[in-house]
Amino acid sequence: MIPRDKDARLTISMPWTGRSAPAKRAALRATGSLAAAATWLVCAGVAQAQVAETVLLNPAYPDGYEAYRQQGVTEQGQGDWAARGIRAGSFEIFPQLRTEVAGTTNAYVSAVRNVATPFVTVSPAVRANSTWSRHYVGLTADADFARYIGQSRRNENNWEVAATGKLDVSSSFSVTGEAQANQITLNRFSGELTVDAAAVAAIRQNSASVTAESSFGRGRFIASLEYLDLSFARILLVDGTQSDQSARNHSVMRASSQAEYSFTPALTVFAQMAYVRFDYRRPTTASISTSDSDGVRAVGGVRYEIQGLARLTVAAGYSRRTYDVGGIGAIGRFTAEGRAEIFPSALTTIRIEAGHRFTDARLIDSSPFLQNYAYGNISHALRRNFTLGVNGGFQRQSYFASSQVTRIMSLGLTARYLVSPHWELGARLINSNRHTTSRTQDYSIQDTTGGISATFKI
Repeated sequence: MIPRDKDARLTISMPWTGRSAPAKRAALRATGSLAAAATWLVCAGVAQAQVAETVLLNPAYPDGYEAYRQQGVTEQGQGDWAARGIRAGSFEIFPQLRTEVAGTTNAYVSAVRNVATPFVTVSPAVRANSTWSRHYVGLTADADFARYIGQSRRNENNWEVAATGKLDVSSSFSVTGEAQANQITLNRFSGELTVDAAAVAAIRQNSASVTAESSFGRGRFIASLEYLDLSFARILLVDGTQSDQSARNHSVMRASSQAEYSFTPALTVFAQMAYVRFDYRRPTTASISTSDSDGVRAVGGVRYEIQGLARLTVAAGYSRRTYDVGGIGAIGRFTAEGRAEIFPSALTTIRIEAGHRFTDARLIDSSPFLQNYAYGNISHALRRNFTLGVNGGFQRQSYFASSQVTRIMSLGLTARYLVSPHWELGARLINSNRHTTSRTQDYSIQDTTGGISATFKI
């Protein structure tokens, strides 16, 4: 996939596990996007999907402060090995084609019948963006076509098209609009697939948003309105049959406002207020998982930079969701998260993130859950064009609507070698484990996936 802006506001529950969809864009976005997501991996093609929202917002650096910002290994750009692109008037076009040959020990993510199989993924992509001094237009299209040898029922066809436009009304005020359509695939290691009989779930998403941003000295204020529509394909069950999921089709509307202020180049505080509405297309049933609902959230936090050494971000918030189904009422909880980015040298970055979230599996249904998690990542550049990564994580999810408790652990290794401006090689090896317990079940799912890839860029 073509690398996207890393300033995404939604995180991936386990960003280094399994196969999934094209990366969600967050370019030029000032607030949390319902369709955006980011990945820590330098190797493309891993699980990427919009999932649980984080309260760890990423405030911008005021003019003149950017020079104080330490860049991590994966943020330093590709230098002499960067794709040159094609110049077309005032636009730059960057096409690429990535192919991966890989294998998995558990194609259907099953606890009882592990099916090992090789698979091949072809990922075409193209990005075009304007080079104007004011205003901006960006267009992207990409896809992942995965073919599992001898297991055609497991094949995936994921794609995305997106357009972004930014209007610079003045030097301190801008309006950004974005529209996006995509199809993604989740598996049970994503942390969001709560239907335990299913191996994977395919979801169609359409989204649109408009964001207004105003800067004033050391501060910034953002207001955003977003709409997301989700349609669910039939789920492939582990016994080979399919299950209709149209009852889960729903839309999400979100309005938010965010304020930021930098006291010094090293210290920034931020706050956000948000309202969200879930609407299901079918009549509401007596279930929290398919109930219309309203939610509000308040968030506050601080980012502190130790120049050249570390960047710390901590945030806390309170979320409250009111369900239309009788007898459920309102559920509210506090959320706290922290992230540390440590820079032992210009060639090494350590990233640690941990927290306690109250959120919902919005891609699957509106079931609220508590999530305790800890992730870690080490990126090291042996050379400017050769990067190694180690990723590990743990999360525990407990749901309000059932007795189910799920624990997901993962450990991954990645490598990326920039051969030239036209060629890039990659490799990955990921081991994942999901253990689920409830009053009626107790089982574990394990999978090891590895592959090598080659990317041709223009």
